[in-house]
Amino acid sequence: MPTEQDLTAAQQRVERADERASTARAERDDLIRAAIAGGMSAYRIAQLTGIDQARIGRIKRAG
Repeated sequence: MPTEQDLTAAQQRVERADERASTARAERDDLIRAAIAGGMSAYRIAQLTGIDQARIGRIKRAG
């Protein structure tokens, strides 16, 4: 049976992973906006990232 310490440690790992993922998404979104500003098409960004074009549009507008 997991201990309280095991559960607490697991939750802390999840929280740290969430923070790293949030930072990585922000960096990716900045790069997407920069690529668009530099003339790269949403279609090409979608090909490179696996993100659909609608999401790329939302990222662009959010910046």
